[in-house]
Amino acid sequence: YSWSTDKIIRIIILLIIMFITLIGNSYIIYELFYHHRHRTRLHLFILNLAIGDLTICLCTMTSELFLLIFDQQWILGNFACKLTLYIQVVTLASTTFINVAMTYDR
Repeated sequence: YSWSTDKIIRIIILLIIMFITLIGNSYIIYELFYHHRHRTRLHLFILNLAIGDLTICLCTMTSELFLLIFDQQWILGNFACKLTLYIQVVTLASTTFINVAMTYDR
């Protein structure tokens, strides 16, 4: 079973993006929970956005990684397929709504 160079590069880039997203958003959540004295609406928006980004990282990017590794074949079953699609739509909508709310608030 051999992978093309293009596939390996795409997997490595996706893993790097996932790692940076995981570390960055985890740090933001940690800072907002434990080291921030003033809690404002903006901090709540940023916290929700970081949680949404983490969900995207853990659900959407992970499913994309599975599809890359297994040659665009879904191996996790019908229920996981529907659940993943639902989570992708909800996280996309929630991050969009949070961005709109932040813009309106500013």
